[in-house]
Amino acid sequence: MITHWEGGIIMSMRLKKLLALSLSISVAATGLFDDIGAKNADAAVVAKQNKNSRYINFGGKGTLKIGSKAKGVAENNAYFFNNHISSVKVSKKNKYLKAQDGVLYSKDMKILYYYPAMKQNKKFTIPSTVTRVVRYAFANNNFLEQLNMGKNVKYVGTKAFSECSRLKNITWKCKAQTIPAGCFEKCHSLKNIKLGDNVKNIKTGAFKQCSSLNRIYIPRGVSEIEDYAFSGAGKEFFVAGNNIDYSSNKGVLFTKDMSGLVAYPGTKQGGYILPDTVDDICAGAFSNSVGLTEITFGKNIYAVDMGWFDKCANLKRINMPPELQSVDSYVEYSGLESLEKVTLSESNKYFSIYDDTLYSKDYKTLYVMPFGKSSLELAPQVESIVYLDMINDRYKNVLTKNSFSEINISSQNQYFVTVDGVLYDKDITKIMLLPGKMTSYKMPATVNDITGILNGFFGETEDNIANNSLSDISVEKENLLYVSKDGVLFSKDMNKLYVYPQEKKGNYTLPDETTLMDMFAFTEARGLTGLTISENCDRIYMDISGCAALKKITVKDGVDTFRIKAAETLNISSLKLGKDVSDICLRGNLNKAHNTVISSAAKGKDAVEVLTGIQAAAGEGDEEIEFLTFKDMSRYVEFMGYRFK
Repeated sequence: MITHWEGGIIMSMRLKKLLALSLSISVAATGLFDDIGAKNADAAVVAKQNKNSRYINFGGKGTLKIGSKAKGVAENNAYFFNNHISSVKVSKKNKYLKAQDGVLYSKDMKILYYYPAMKQNKKFTIPSTVTRVVRYAFANNNFLEQLNMGKNVKYVGTKAFSECSRLKNITWKCKAQTIPAGCFEKCHSLKNIKLGDNVKNIKTGAFKQCSSLNRIYIPRGVSEIEDYAFSGAGKEFFVAGNNIDYSSNKGVLFTKDMSGLVAYPGTKQGGYILPDTVDDICAGAFSNSVGLTEITFGKNIYAVDMGWFDKCANLKRINMPPELQSVDSYVEYSGLESLEKVTLSESNKYFSIYDDTLYSKDYKTLYVMPFGKSSLELAPQVESIVYLDMINDRYKNVLTKNSFSEINISSQNQYFVTVDGVLYDKDITKIMLLPGKMTSYKMPATVNDITGILNGFFGETEDNIANNSLSDISVEKENLLYVSKDGVLFSKDMNKLYVYPQEKKGNYTLPDETTLMDMFAFTEARGLTGLTISENCDRIYMDISGCAALKKITVKDGVDTFRIKAAETLNISSLKLGKDVSDICLRGNLNKAHNTVISSAAKGKDAVEVLTGIQAAAGEGDEEIEFLTFKDMSRYVEFMGYRFK
């Protein structure tokens, strides 16, 4: 069984079925699907159709050949697997589909369904016949640099051009009035886009993390810009003078009367003083603004939402508004690892500052922590720390690296205590916060809650990060729940591995006694070069994001479930699977060149079942959770675009 890992959460087939039933999602069981409609030109290319003969998933490496029976492509298909198709061919007898220059269209050329991810052309002009470009149509192409929208395109689907890593220039001179959600998300090379005056709506995340954009021009016709539309994008905004809804000032995007700040340029360098005209800030206005180093609020801001500054990685100083009345810290934000100082007028009636940290007026609640300081001294009166309340729930994406070498608090505090620079609850039973610069940690015998040392969260993959920079963990022998071996943290009986230190170097083999591991035990294990999974770990669910030095993974016989994911491209050259692996999921790119060699000790040609997790259109607007089947492990590996040995 090959299972899709969705949103960082592993779901078994049984759980998926129950979830599907609870959400009234129709479930369609399928069989072997390697050759549908016609034999594929490349054995590694496979495809799946729904009951209405519409393609809902295809992938692999090479040319996708479509026969005469296929009727179309479900338009909300994300083509979820790593797709390495370079061209599409369609039978001339097909009445519904057509391929031209390797691109898939409807028969009448009015709908562009799919521009192959591995099509290597640098320039492309959408034909004038096309009126509709479907969701994900160009997504993940790493060759296209210049795109000209066809003049008659009226509709563009969500994330149609997302993650086209080399796309530099776009001319949007078409009839489409809406730039959809995530349309150009993570097009990191995009430098120029020319928008026509007919554009009216720019949806959320449309240009998210387009970090190479320079001047972003907002035409006169734009009347709606959703939150996060330009998160992390551009050096400056410029708005047409006759636009009646928006304006720009010093490169920042505002509402027309400058009462609302809509978006701050993602790569604009330096500090920023908010104009006193501003009394409202849109959600995500500063999100991913990596060039922002300091922010000073104006006198008309009375409430601050820390979510505004999500992933402002170089923000060092926040000067709170003088009349601050509320701070929302109970929101999901992360990445403020450079924040060194928070300031506030001493005359403020609601909040106070202690050691560059924002507290309630009575110092009992800590609201904003300066993660970038070299050390942190907590107020003697503190009873509650909002950040720690949030990370107790590992489903919250708030984990932020800190630069503390030590944390200190008065011994008179009734709620917290520090031992060797580490923050605990008063009874030293729970690890509250570990200094980020600490390299070696010894756990006291009394500790029974290790949340503060665990890595990662169940959420967006890009937010799963390591919580520390340890190279060694040890545990006092009197501890009843935990033990360390070779610097790695386990349960007392060695049955479960909890944390592999991020800076621990070399190869590692799981002990024979270990059968379980925390999903994020190896997250950002930067020193790990090789990993061997022992035979007693029959089920492996593992996030290996940030394991930049990892070259080789060996899975011994006896392991039947092996599911891994990575938030970014890794450098793994070899993955050896034992003969018993029948349930596998490989999410994320294991190797930049995609030349990872995957071998299996399994003999014979055992069928491999796939739960894709793709929610794809069934033709009548309903959704499906698809169960697919490959003939054997080699077909799945090739489907993912890797080499099978």
